[in-house]
Amino acid sequence: MSLLKNGIKGLCLICTVLIAASFTYAETARVTSRDGVLIHYVQKGKGDHPALVFVHGWSCDATYWQDQMDWFSKTHRVVALDLAGHGKSGMGRKAYTIDAFGHDVAAVVDALKAEAVVLVGHSMGGTVIVNAHKKVSTRVLGLIGADTFQTNRNFTPEEQKGYLKIFEGDFKSGAQNFVGGMFPETADKAVVNRIVQDISRAPEAVAVSAMRHYLSHDHEREMGDVRTALMAINSDFWPTDVAALKKAVPGFTVKLMKGVSHFVAQEKPATFNRLLEECLKELIR
Repeated sequence: MSLLKNGIKGLCLICTVLIAASFTYAETARVTSRDGVLIHYVQKGKGDHPALVFVHGWSCDATYWQDQMDWFSKTHRVVALDLAGHGKSGMGRKAYTIDAFGHDVAAVVDALKAEAVVLVGHSMGGTVIVNAHKKVSTRVLGLIGADTFQTNRNFTPEEQKGYLKIFEGDFKSGAQNFVGGMFPETADKAVVNRIVQDISRAPEAVAVSAMRHYLSHDHEREMGDVRTALMAINSDFWPTDVAALKKAVPGFTVKLMKGVSHFVAQEKPATFNRLLEECLKELIR
């Protein structure tokens, strides 16, 4: 009987260690943003030199960074979060502004208690990390955009109205046409369909509010306030105004991916990961 008890105790100890290990390398958690909304995030890997924090784009969520989480967790502590109103994070926010999203990111970063971080943002997430980097209490080594930072200019009132009109009446169809138009005919149809259908199912109130505030955000002023390294991994599908960005942020650099469109990390994850590794080496050397 004693041998059986000892065996059970040993088995329980092993299970406890395994469970603890699983939470060390793939832990799901929540933190409260400044306005009380709960922000969901997942972290994987270990090491804070630096920790990598991934921020998704408009109407996406943390799962869009799965390939990056799996790859970079081998060498870094990696985190992907759901901005408020997205994925598993809370809703109820009156306005989904860039500043409020910036506080979401800052809340997650501060909860990590990392010595240094690199913020990586896709599309609208690039604007969010620019806003967030001044809010965090830890050291931000750099900001890396994924098909964002093509320019630092603001959207004109006419452009804002034009984009918002796409989603009037039938949000789902408007979102499908909007996102589907970001891909060339040569794009992988399975990837395109998955992303188009996923984004078109986003909560309309959240999506429209986020788009409205993204379009009206003062990108030019905020980009001019960047005092850390700014880099981008962009598609050649749209031009990047390198000269304008270097004028706004001296030292800005961009790495171009060919044969992809807006969703660079999802269309060719291996290529994106290699370029992100290059960016990280340049930041921490």
